[in-house]
Amino acid sequence: MSKVTKEEKTLLRKVFDKFDTDETGALSAKELSEALAANKIYKSIKEVEQIVKKRDTDGSGSLEFEEFLEVYEDLRKTAGNPQTELRKAFDTFDKDKNGVLSREEFREIMMVKGTMKLTEVQFDALMRMVDKNNDGKISPEEYINFMCQ
Repeated sequence: MSKVTKEEKTLLRKVFDKFDTDETGALSAKELSEALAANKIYKSIKEVEQIVKKRDTDGSGSLEFEEFLEVYEDLRKTAGNPQTELRKAFDTFDKDKNGVLSREEFREIMMVKGTMKLTEVQFDALMRMVDKNNDGKISPEEYINFMCQ
């Protein structure tokens, strides 16, 4: 098992502190889910709860920083190709399985599941920016390109 470098630890501390929104010194499953999503790692809340349960060595129900580092190590070992992971996320968000994200599906990702708090006007601008071919839908390529910016 490779160890977290000093530089990684410093960066991870910043991520940890940013998403410890209630300032308890630990991440709840919800906070961990938001931290992962912000770093383009998409897991269901049930998967995140399992991660917390596995790594919560003190039984507190949340992850202290050292436990969070163990989660990072686990994710680093199992990380796949980012484009493959983004495609899996896209397929999950494509509720009607038609191969594209409708405006409503994309809105749910950005405004409900994601960490963005957008007005309708801001969402419209985002949709125009991501929808490169102006067909009113987000293709897998458009989604991946947007997420990799």
